[in-house]
Amino acid sequence: MTLKEEPKEGNNRTKWVNREPYAYWRGNIKMGKVREELSKCTHTDEQDWNARIYNLDWGEETVNQFNSSELSNHCTHKAQEIGKAGNSFVQEELKMKFVYDYMFHLLSEYSKLLKYKSAVPPGAVEVCSETMVGSWKGLQKKYKLQSMVKTPSDMGPCRIPAPYDPVELRHIIESRDNVVRQEEMLEKNSLENLDEK
Repeated sequence: MTLKEEPKEGNNRTKWVNREPYAYWRGNIKMGKVREELSKCTHTDEQDWNARIYNLDWGEETVNQFNSSELSNHCTHKAQEIGKAGNSFVQEELKMKFVYDYMFHLLSEYSKLLKYKSAVPPGAVEVCSETMVGSWKGLQKKYKLQSMVKTPSDMGPCRIPAPYDPVELRHIIESRDNVVRQEEMLEKNSLENLDEK
């Protein structure tokens, strides 16, 4: 089964209406401050935030061949609308090609900020995807081979469009200004009515 098929299998195992009604997150909580803060939202005897937060120890997962971190087993909680949209996005839209295009774009833009001229150090060895996969075994090798980009991109790195065109932006600003004026008028009328009483 491919990495892409695993979540589909988990989705088919339990219908949305039969899932636990909790937000769900599983990962290594020691990978940053935000994740540590997120871990405080997990269920305790004193408080239930309707979230199930699970810490994942990648060292232990490696020893156990990633059995408890299998993606198809993560799909038992429901936040139906978000879950379906997320699953659809991962299944249909998220492709390693796009991830690599983004990484290339990010590194290219970041390199423009460098204050020095980079150079290949003496004795450096060039690596390619095939040589990087060669040393892995089992599931790690399988997933690395599945995610490997086999041909160069036929388009440039991602271009992020402006969030609004000028007409849309003007409409949004005018709408916001109208709401503010209405609130101010309601507040003024309300204060006048209080003064009269």
